[in-house]
Amino acid sequence: MKKCTILLLIIPTILLSSFFYPTRADRLRWWFMKYDSPLVENIDDFLNVADEFNLDWRLLPALATQESGCGTTNIAENNNPFGYGSDEIKFYSYKAAIWYVGWQLAYGEYYQGKSLEEKLYTHNQNMGYAEKIKSIMRMINIRE
Repeated sequence: MKKCTILLLIIPTILLSSFFYPTRADRLRWWFMKYDSPLVENIDDFLNVADEFNLDWRLLPALATQESGCGTTNIAENNNPFGYGSDEIKFYSYKAAIWYVGWQLAYGEYYQGKSLEEKLYTHNQNMGYAEKIKSIMRMINIRE
């Protein structure tokens, strides 16, 4: 009897906690759907790359938001939602772009060992760029 009572108390708590505390995947799904983004199909890639390369899980989605409106502009031919390589680099797929750019940000010659701010400055030296990306990263965490 005690086990049933405990389960009856725990299960609703677990269900409610997932409603009030959305997962990273939930947050990215909401973010990409807000922009009607084709990148919604690559949520697992974004999260796997972040985990594999020890990057903030919001970094690549924030870069894609800033550089291409979450993949909605200017990338039909090159699958490069990050504007990586001044938007000159073409990728076979969004998945390839996510993995390549993630690897570059973690281990690439110009990025390895740098803080988030330093990586962002290396990616784009324009005044205020790093703050813009960090602002987008914070917005990804908030659900409207």
